[in-house]
Amino acid sequence: MRYEGVIATAPVEADTNYVEAGGVTIGVERRTLDAATVLAVMDQRNVRDEERDQYLTEMPHVKAGGAEQFLSVHVFGPDRSEYLRFDNIDGGRTPHYHYLAPQENFYTVESYDVEANGNFIDWTLHCLQNHLEPMLRKAHADDVADEIDRLALDAALVEVRELVVNS
Repeated sequence: MRYEGVIATAPVEADTNYVEAGGVTIGVERRTLDAATVLAVMDQRNVRDEERDQYLTEMPHVKAGGAEQFLSVHVFGPDRSEYLRFDNIDGGRTPHYHYLAPQENFYTVESYDVEANGNFIDWTLHCLQNHLEPMLRKAHADDVADEIDRLALDAALVEVRELVVNS
């Protein structure tokens, strides 16, 4: 699904560990999604009331004032613009990933099929290792993809894997 004219919910600095990774920065965040955050994003997107109700029905604990916690991995360019995000990689309610194009003011959300692709953590780390450049290009970040230092990225992914496994 593509969202025009909206900005994705930014990571919370205090909840994110950042790893410099050869032209990009990878953030590993333990995200907390509460009703106020969900409703603010829906208001920004002009989500219809029935869609809002359906979404919140799927998250009864959030609707009741609780929160959903899950692990996210973010990929930022040198200017800290976010271009990729993998959400719910630790088995949350709806594993998915985002292509973000902040300079063009849109982003897309792609569903992840666990049955077809297996463990989302493994798949996410595989994408960072083997498909980062084409994924950045799909996010309209060709200049960032062109500057990836593979040796530095490979070394950084060891630390990223540790953060993911231990978060």
